[in-house]
Amino acid sequence: MDVCHDDLQVITKKYDVCVLGSSNVGKSSMIYRFVHNQFIEDIEDQDLYTKKYINKRGDCDILTIYDSDFSNEMYTKSMQLSIANASCLIFAYAIDDLTSFLSIEDYFHHISLLREIEEMPPVFIIGCKSDLELHRQVPFEDGSEMAIKLNSIAFGECSAKENVGIVELFDNITQIKANETSLGPKLQQQQQQQQQQQQQGDSSRIQMISTKEDSNSNPAKNKTSTTTTTDNQPNASESDSQTKRASSSSEKTRSSSSIRNNRQTKSSNKRQSNNSKNKCCIIT
Repeated sequence: MDVCHDDLQVITKKYDVCVLGSSNVGKSSMIYRFVHNQFIEDIEDQDLYTKKYINKRGDCDILTIYDSDFSNEMYTKSMQLSIANASCLIFAYAIDDLTSFLSIEDYFHHISLLREIEEMPPVFIIGCKSDLELHRQVPFEDGSEMAIKLNSIAFGECSAKENVGIVELFDNITQIKANETSLGPKLQQQQQQQQQQQQQGDSSRIQMISTKEDSNSNPAKNKTSTTTTTDNQPNASESDSQTKRASSSSEKTRSSSSIRNNRQTKSSNKRQSNNSKNKCCIIT
């Protein structure tokens, strides 16, 4: 595989972006324009690109971009690994090629099966060759609807030839990378808290088991306790009855409160789900 570097000699197995699309839709020219700020119409082979940029913290960061194709090679082990290792996916089509647009949905579902249990990473839908307006076969509205259908983060059109819409696209991607980086420490704290809670739960269970073993190992004490309880049976029975009534009342209160909370949670989740399905940022 030929490798195109941006003054770097770094290749990693984990890619920030994997760009997918049919042949000759302009995706390679789009990447090359972003990395080198030059337009080359015909770029052969599949390449790995790296781009240095300054992030929001003012530090130098690296964006790795893997250029791929919709083809039979997608079913090879190496290609599947490359797609599975991507943190973000860009599905590209040409606005003057309806077939390249229609193929996106099929390959989207194929890739979602490849990743199996893992959730799909953030997805972008981009229409290339927006300078060919006179030859347009895919309306802008159709691209937007496809992006919503596939729960895409954003949709837009670009032109590598005229250098339009490309910087905006990759700005969105670097923002996602920055958010993932900032969330890293928080996720680690959450994992540590979960581990501590689990350890505390295990410790409590061990203590309960130890208590049971101690009671079983002292039968004489158990008999004494049983005899005492029998002697005071009327008072204990009355106390148990009161305790059961109080416990039943408390359980009913908690049950009704739990039902109300579940209904509110389901209603809130349903509204959030409907809102997320209809959200798709339009890149302008």
